[in-house]
Amino acid sequence: MLGVRSRLDTGSMGGYMPYTIMFIDGQAVAFEQDARDVALFCLKLRGWESLTKRRHLDLTCGRLDGRCVMSIWFQYFLSLGLGALAGSFLNVVIWRGPAMWGLVESEGSASRGNLLAPRSYCPSCRTPIQTSHNVPLISYLFLRGRCASCAQPINPRYLIVEALGAAAGLAAIYFYGAGLAAVLAGVYLLVLIALAAIDLETGYLPDMLTLPLIAIGLAANVGGLFVPFREAVIGAVAGYLSLWAVSAGYKALRGREGLGLGDAKLLAALGAWTGWMALPVIVLVAAVTTLIVVGAMSMRSQEIDAETAIPFGPALAFSGAIVFLWQ
Repeated sequence: MLGVRSRLDTGSMGGYMPYTIMFIDGQAVAFEQDARDVALFCLKLRGWESLTKRRHLDLTCGRLDGRCVMSIWFQYFLSLGLGALAGSFLNVVIWRGPAMWGLVESEGSASRGNLLAPRSYCPSCRTPIQTSHNVPLISYLFLRGRCASCAQPINPRYLIVEALGAAAGLAAIYFYGAGLAAVLAGVYLLVLIALAAIDLETGYLPDMLTLPLIAIGLAANVGGLFVPFREAVIGAVAGYLSLWAVSAGYKALRGREGLGLGDAKLLAALGAWTGWMALPVIVLVAAVTTLIVVGAMSMRSQEIDAETAIPFGPALAFSGAIVFLWQ
């Protein structure tokens, strides 16, 4: 199997598009210059056993490197590990961030600390966590969800966020291959995880996360990395104004807040990353998800009325992640 890199005349589309020709068993097959697509094609063509004996594209540079398919799995496992580590840090952000940003008050006279110090500690007894007990995912399971010092239960959110972080890392590398797009996609997904968790626990979507997410999304799309820049700008503006209008209209009719502007800023961020055309789908999926959650809460005999606060941020974050990966 031989690979040749070249450029393909796109005709009516205008300009030239990089592509790769793979000569497989004497047949020439042209691919867009996406190493992951080539590797997946080879997996389907030959299956695991024969592919491990063949050469394939190196995902980091798009050229033949003579290694077997294990380099693909190495990147997957590496992204899983890095995602889990990032998820562990997200737990610090979720716990300490709201107190740092004045959204919640620290318990008693004890400060939660900042994002760098003190080292991780048990929220119940404030005993510093040993390094051996701070391994993402593994430590929680090994300790059976309890603090090694005081034996108090550890919030399962720690395990869930670390698992979601690992999934975010894997999704980024799977959908975008090794490169800048995967790194930025990972950042986007990780911030959404943090925002969803903070909104669930505090009812706030902090500007310290939503505003940078808007800026990074617009910067990433200056060169059209995910969507054309114009669509990203329109998406950010339309995302904010649409939910701002809903919030203002509800307040005018009912005389009280029904939707926070944090949700509007989050939708602006989603629009900056996915473009304005994705916004209707994002809002629809988020609304359906929220209705499903409310229905499940009602079936569990939880009282739901017009005064019950239902965070919309987690549903927006979930919907924004799904649409971003599959658009």
